[in-house]
Parts: sequence; C-alpha cells; structure tokens
Amino acid sequence: MSRGTFASLKNSLALHNYILSPDMKRLHIHLLIVLIFSFTAALAQNNNSLLWEINGNGLKKPSYLFGSIHITDKKVFNFPDSVIAKLKQCETTAFELNLDSVSGMMLQDAVKKAKQRKVNEILSTNEMEKLKKALKKKNISIDNIDNEVPLNVYTRYKETARKKNNKDMNTFLDGYLFRIAHLYGKDIIGIETYAEQLNVFNSMKDDDQKKLLMAMVDSTYNPKVYMDSLVSLYIQQNIKGIYTMINRVTADDFENIVLIKRNYVMDRRIDSLIQRRSAFVCVGTGHLSGAEGLITLLSKRGYTVRPLYSPRTGYYKTLLPSENTDNWKTIVEENGGYQIKMPGEPTPLNAYGLEMKGYMDLGTGHFY
Repeated sequence: MSRGTFASLKNSLALHNYILSPDMKRLHIHLLIVLIFSFTAALAQNNNSLLWEINGNGLKKPSYLFGSIHITDKKVFNFPDSVIAKLKQCETTAFELNLDSVSGMMLQDAVKKAKQRKVNEILSTNEMEKLKKALKKKNISIDNIDNEVPLNVYTRYKETARKKNNKDMNTFLDGYLFRIAHLYGKDIIGIETYAEQLNVFNSMKDDDQKKLLMAMVDSTYNPKVYMDSLVSLYIQQNIKGIYTMINRVTADDFENIVLIKRNYVMDRRIDSLIQRRSAFVCVGTGHLSGAEGLITLLSKRGYTVRPLYSPRTGYYKTLLPSENTDNWKTIVEENGGYQIKMPGEPTPLNAYGLEMKGYMDLGTGHFY
C-alpha cells in the first residue's frame, strides 16, 4: 500500500462516517487499525537498517540487535553513528560466539585436526579432477585439498578469490566489536557454543556438502563478484537483499541448518538474556530477515522490534575506548619462574613435540 493510497483510505472512511451506524463505525475503525498495523509491519521488514531496538514485553530497558558480517573489508567498518553508542549503553554484549572461550578450542582443532569426512571421501575421482581443474583455471590454490573438510575448502575458496589488500582490517567485523566490548569492560556472552556451531555444519548431508564443493566448478559463479555484491548490500544496510543472496547457496539444507535452526536457538537465548539485562546482540545479518528470522521471531514473542536510523558521520570514532591492558589476564608460570600478561587465558598446546601455551586474540587478529 502506497502512502497516497493509505491517505485516500483514511479520507474515504472519514467522509462516509456520518452515514454509518455505531457498529459499522467500530468495524471500520477496526479495519483501519488492522490496515495500519499490516502496512507498518510490511514497511519494517523492508527498512534498510542494521541496528534494531528491542523493547516492550516487560523490558525495563531496551536491548539492541545488530547485523554484522564476518569479513575484514574496511568498507564495512564505517558504522552508523548509533551502533557504538548503543553498545556502550547496554549492560552486556552478546555475540554468536564468545571469542575468548573459543579461541583455545580453535587452536587445538588446528593442531589435532577435526575428525570430519574429507573432500576425497565425499567426491568421486572424476569430481575431484573437475574441482581441481576449475580451481586451477581460476588461479586458486588450496593446499592438501584432498584431506580438507568440505566447508573449509568452500570458505577458503571464497576468501582466496577476494585477495587481501591494504583495504582489509586485521580482524573481521565481529572480532572488532568484540574487542571494543572488552575495552569497555562489558560482560560478554556467546549465544552459541563452538561445539554447537561445528555440529551445525557437520550435520549437513554428504550430498549437500558435495553440492557446495561442485558449486566451485560452476563457471558462472564468481566469488569476487558475489563478495563485492554482498559488501555493497551491507553498506546499504539492505538486510533483505543479504538474506536473499545467502540463500542462493546450492546446498538444499544450507538455509534450514545454517540459518533457520540456529535462528530458533538464538531467539530463545536472546529472549532469556534481555529479560534479565539490557544487551547489545551482534549476529550475522543473514539471521535478521525472513519469515523465520530473528526480527520476526522476537516480534512473535511480543517484543517491539523497530529499526534505528542514523547517518555515517564518523561520530562513532569519538566513542571508541582507548587501548589498555587493564583487563588482561596475568599468567603465572611457576615452573618457568616468570609471569606475563595476555588478553585472555592461554590454551595448552602440544605441537611439533613441544609443550607450549598460546592465546589467539580474535578481536585483533594477534596470536600470543
């Protein structure tokens, strides 16, 4: 319904009011309210905004839902003015994962190699040859591809196609916001666990993983064009467009497993969190939109979820906390006779016959 049509409807109801009975008047008013609500709800889903306020349903303070994107391109780091301000305002911050708690697990997985079905167990010899030939033609080299996990190959394929340059940050957008929350001294929680996210991808059928791999053979698919389009939509804050793009992935189960099933888990945990304290919730933008996206699911719980608009003037830079080590953890190694400070708890590692400890700061991209 256009605004002109909506205005005409109101005028028409007003003009005919004098000939209606009281019951008919109430019916017309009811219909008008329904139309207004439907128009507003439809408009809200089409609004271009990455930041949404969650209010009502007994909340004492509003919380906020922010759509992130898991890439390092500097262009996506130019936040709308409200984003950092709302993060600073909230009592706690929530990300898909608590990066402090998962960094050690990721390091251990990198050392011991996850026990998952490998590419050469899923593709036939002929399909393997087609895949390698297609990657070579596109000048993309993935070491030890036969023994890699399919999803890792697909992810590295997209990353390699968009070569890093001086326009990239040292970490991805979520990690950057995670670091800011750390510097503010915010309580940080993970909406999901690392094990849950791994299980989500591992539960994909072999046939669907094969489709992901063979999508790379498709000469019409250009990952650089795909990523450029995704970045463009993100800068426009077009959450519906991003949702549509993500769901073009070949695997049938991708939307159901990677988005929808996780949306319901996130919805329950966000509801539990914001009933206790105000929270700045940061998840991938693909989780926001759609009939079973977080905006819709939270609205069905009785929350008022509305888009927040603000310009990009660079104001957020004035709110950035200064770098300091006040919140770093002091590590005491009695056997070695030393102590050292690290951003978080290091993980014991046993690699190349050496016992060591390491901490991956995913907020900065640095390894300690």
